[in-house]
Amino acid sequence: MTASRLALEYEPRLVEGAVLLAVAGRAAERRFRAERDRFYRVADGAEREMGFDTFHAAWFARLALDRPFCEALEEQPAIVARCARWLVARARGRSDEAADLLVPHGARPTLLVRVTCETVAAPEALRLLLRRELLHVADMLDPRFAYAPGVPADVAGGPRERLVRENYRVLWNVYVDGRLARRGLVPASVRAERLREFTRAFAPLGDAAAAAFAPFFDENDRTHADLMAFAARGPGAAPLPRCRLCELPGLTLSVDSALPAHTRAAIALDFPAWRPADGVCARCAELYASRATASV
Repeated sequence: MTASRLALEYEPRLVEGAVLLAVAGRAAERRFRAERDRFYRVADGAEREMGFDTFHAAWFARLALDRPFCEALEEQPAIVARCARWLVARARGRSDEAADLLVPHGARPTLLVRVTCETVAAPEALRLLLRRELLHVADMLDPRFAYAPGVPADVAGGPRERLVRENYRVLWNVYVDGRLARRGLVPASVRAERLREFTRAFAPLGDAAAAAFAPFFDENDRTHADLMAFAARGPGAAPLPRCRLCELPGLTLSVDSALPAHTRAAIALDFPAWRPADGVCARCAELYASRATASV
């Protein structure tokens, strides 16, 4: 099965915006404008909009703006095999760009990709985004990865949930980029970039961060359970003491001398049983210092 056999549907406003950006400054722009202007003379509103949509779709293909979508999907045959449709919608901004699965009851999933017009008009940026996002989706569909939404029961709904979800996001991105890097599909600088993100997310590991990072970037057979366990607990055999707040291993601080009173108060709101003598890791100290400052 090929990508052409998976129904692909673009949001018309995304197509229009991307075409307008991509054609600007090209030799073909004058022709494009002349052909496009004739639709403004169509009196019937519905007919006019249909004409614009058909015209922009034709130029979308003429400018090869659809090519990165087809190429990225060809690299993920599992998505083609298991999904019924592919919807490409306009994202509100770069931070909203993502891929996800819509799973109706009793039907095959729909692949939903949100992307900005600016990214669609920049083929290399689009290829990189799609490769990353579609590999996340392929993991979600892979029974060996065994993806499951949510966090462990002892984390859900508590003050640690946001931290664990962010840790998981970092780990999954590391795992995705590691596989793409071994296939030569991402820039060589990606390993260093992901290591920096990993080190920031798991700062309590200190000098042990690079060694802990390697299995997620360099191995192919990680699972959702592996990632979630590390995100919630850190490495199982860590020699460092564990922070009482996030339960990750790291050097703890004596908050009696290291943290101001309003930060200690902010910690106590989420962890009533916590005492200053328990200490707190550097990342949690920073988190609660920021929270306390914001509430002042």
